[in-house]
This record gives sequence, structure tokens and C-alpha cells, in this order.
Amino acid sequence: MEGARVCMKALNEAQRRLGKRLRRLRRLSKPLVLEDGIKRLPDDVLAIIFEMGCHFNEDDLYQFAVCVSHVSHRFRGVALATPLLWTTIQDSYGENEIREFISRSGQLDLHIKRPNNSEIESLLQVLRDSESSH
Repeated sequence: MEGARVCMKALNEAQRRLGKRLRRLRRLSKPLVLEDGIKRLPDDVLAIIFEMGCHFNEDDLYQFAVCVSHVSHRFRGVALATPLLWTTIQDSYGENEIREFISRSGQLDLHIKRPNNSEIESLLQVLRDSESSH
């Protein structure tokens, strides 16, 4: 009977150590699982996720579009091929940014945001120039 108790104690200790090691390995592998999961997503699903991200970050779509396009080469390719990310233009953007957003938005309608008292002439000129070049 004493031998069985010693054996049970050893087994319990081994179980405790294995449980502790397993929790540590799960914690360490979590980022790898997430990265692998993202790599397995098809580009069209990733594009849908990016589009949904726009809806959650409507206050600063520029920031979202640019940030997501700077994560990796793959994210950049998907973001640049997702016109919806590039449809909101604010008059505070520079001419080059406006041209890029127009180009990247494809055939989708543009949403132009501007403060009530802002100057819009430069924005309109870029839009006219862009229209005449197409």
C-alpha cells in the first residue's frame, strides 16, 4: 500500500509538471498559431476583413488603409487591390495622397470629408485633373 501511495504521489507530481510545461508551450506557441492562421486565409477573405476594419475605424480611414498596407508585402498587395479602403478622401490630404486614393479606389464612388470652414479649391483641382487624365 505504501508503494502505491509513493507511486501516486510521483504520478501526481509528473502530471503537475507536465501541465505546467503544456501551459507554457501553449502560451509560447499562440503567436505562431495566429501567424499560421493568417497565412492560411485566402486573399479574398483577408480583403473582406480589411473592409470590415474600415467600418470599425470610420473616423480615420486613411490611417487604417495606410497602416494595414504597411504590415507586410502580402497585406500591402491585398490592401492595394481592395478599392473600398481608398474611397474616403479628406481635404487635408496632399495632392499626391489624393491622386493615390483616387487611383486605388477604382470605379467606386468617392466620399469626400472636409471641415465646414476648410478650403476645397485644391481638392477640386486634383479631382478635375484626375478626371481629365482618365
